[in-house]
Parts: sequence; structure tokens; C-alpha cells
Amino acid sequence: MLDKITEIKERENALFRSYNGRIPEANEELNDMQREKIAAFYESQEKAYIGKINYHGKENETLTEDTVFVEYTGQMIYNFEVDFIVPNVDAKLAEMIVRWNGKIQSPKINLVKSIFGRIDRIGGLPLTWS
Repeated sequence: MLDKITEIKERENALFRSYNGRIPEANEELNDMQREKIAAFYESQEKAYIGKINYHGKENETLTEDTVFVEYTGQMIYNFEVDFIVPNVDAKLAEMIVRWNGKIQSPKINLVKSIFGRIDRIGGLPLTWS
């Protein structure tokens, strides 16, 4: 299934190149590719978890390290609903996301870069929506 993910990433890169890196708003081709990536990732893993990085309003008020991840079981994913998919719940990633959203007071310098680095290190995929 990794071949399927690689193929989707290649199509995604080609799409970005075709727009000189500036995908127009509400590009359904890109958004559909994200759902394809999620499905391919899910098919290749025993379990998969989706999550967001930025929480706002009521979501942020209830955010804890225990609420960062939602198990993906094939449910519909809407544009911008999630920012990544990972093969397992990861306490370090959850802590970083909670810290990013202001629940833990500490310096945030380079935190987003660290979050995406952690997603990559644990075998996950970032998602890009339009």
C-alpha cells in the first residue's frame, strides 16, 4: 500500500507544480487526494488515528492529550477536518499539540516544525487541504 501512497504524493506534487505551488482555494482534486491518502494509509495499517494541530473556541477549551487523536475507521473526512494521520497514538505528539494550543505554557519557537517532524518520525502523514 505504500506504493499507493507514493503514487498519490507524486500526483499531489504534480498538481502543485501545475499551479506553480499556489493551489487555488477549494481545489477538489487536492482535497480528494487527501482522502485517498487517508484511505490508503488506513488500508496499510492495523490501526490509524487522525488529528488536528490547531484548535479553536470550544474545541480548544476541551483539548487534552487524551482528546488529540481519533481512531480512523473509514468515516467520511471533510475538507480541513484533520491535519494528519498516524499509525498509533503518540504521547509526545499529543503533548506538543496541546502545548501549541496554549494549554501548557512554554516557548513555542519551532514547535510546529517539531510537530510535523514527530508526525514523520512515527510514520504518519501530514494532510494538505485547499
